[in-house]
Amino acid sequence: MSKRLAAFVMVLLGATAGRADAQPGPPVSRAILDTLNSIQLVTNDINSKLDAIQVTIITNERVCTGISAQCNGSGHTFAGAATDNHNPVAVMMFITRNGQPVLNLPSSAFTFDRKFTPAAGPGIAPCDNVVGGAPPPGDLVGCGPFTDSLFQEAGDGVYAFYVHPTNVGFNWFTGMYTFVVTVTDAGLVGRGFGKIVIP
Repeated sequence: MSKRLAAFVMVLLGATAGRADAQPGPPVSRAILDTLNSIQLVTNDINSKLDAIQVTIITNERVCTGISAQCNGSGHTFAGAATDNHNPVAVMMFITRNGQPVLNLPSSAFTFDRKFTPAAGPGIAPCDNVVGGAPPPGDLVGCGPFTDSLFQEAGDGVYAFYVHPTNVGFNWFTGMYTFVVTVTDAGLVGRGFGKIVIP
């Protein structure tokens, strides 16, 4: 990469040294400064694109099938998310920066924003330990007492949390729910788009 950049600089210098529209000043030195400035702008643009967080998302609507701590409580059952329940759905993410996994992120580094939902369907949000009738926001339904299991890191940049309908008394509606997860780390921000499909 460095050899190609050096060759590019030499060609660019040769092309700009004799330009008739060069700005005032010694022709060669002015051309060099203009070229270096152009290279710096291109480099900054490349770095801004490379030094970013990438967020890949998949969901598992059947995570509650079988015995799972996240599905034990608040009226959940050991079945996949469906129109007859409000069982949690696992949102699993692969977080990288410049192709390398991002490790040891706290749950506070993740922000969940729901987008489209089926018409008249309930809102969705990550599970917490709030149940109907609890202090505000009292219209949220929690996922039981297993708060230490509701956000997980599996290593190698892999994380998971759990999402379900938030309105008391509402089960899933048939259709597609979409959302965006924003991840912030050391001042850098990455976003991923996800979907949950209920048959």
